[in-house]
Amino acid sequence: MTLAPLDWLALGFQAACFYVVPATAAVVLVRRLHVRWRTLGLGALTWLSALPFLIGVPLVSVALLAGDDRQRAGLVWGVALSLTAAVAEETSRYLWYRRAQLPDRRAAIVAGLGHGATEAFVLGLQFVVAQLVLVLAHPELLPPEAQDPHVVATWAWIGGASRLLFVAGHVGLTLLVWRAVRDRRPGGWLAAIGLHAALDLAAFVLPALVPHTEWAVYALAVPLAGWATASVASELRAAYTSAARPADTSSAGVTEAG
Repeated sequence: MTLAPLDWLALGFQAACFYVVPATAAVVLVRRLHVRWRTLGLGALTWLSALPFLIGVPLVSVALLAGDDRQRAGLVWGVALSLTAAVAEETSRYLWYRRAQLPDRRAAIVAGLGHGATEAFVLGLQFVVAQLVLVLAHPELLPPEAQDPHVVATWAWIGGASRLLFVAGHVGLTLLVWRAVRDRRPGGWLAAIGLHAALDLAAFVLPALVPHTEWAVYALAVPLAGWATASVASELRAAYTSAARPADTSSAGVTEAG
């Protein structure tokens, strides 16, 4: 398969969204928000703890419910994965946060980024690395519709942008669960499960049942990612103001005790 420069740019953009942007954001937020590095590890652990369920439950569901019907298998897999991801990931967050007792919203933001970045790194092996190997070395193994370089590039643009939305979305879901743990009220945890399930069902199941509904997942993901991004911006602004205040008071001739 021969790729034009713009096609290569699209693949590079997708790789950056799965790897470079999440890793850079993690470094920046840990340093700027003055959060411990192990909080990123906690976020990664919440996703890795759910991973066996994400693999096992859909496979068992397909084996038990779909039989040899490939169309039914795709639908069963999508429903099982969506519901399992919602329950397993949000419950993993809830249990680990109860154990770790995240001190504030800044720590919750970094933990959420660790969760989303870990998911991006692992899924990138399939959607970035494996795709690139197939495009370059074995294009004949790609589905017929994916053997057009322009189609590959279009999917890469969409896949990269979508991954950034989902990483930010994990920060938003984390804030819901963190508040549930902080306030000792499970409502935020249940809301996170419901919202996560709705997002995944809109991505994996709805388009197969109702044509031309691919937009539905973005109708949910964009507001969630926007709220998460606004929360991050608020904390970064507060951290910057806090760091700048001593210099401002010193220049005004005010001395603070302690």
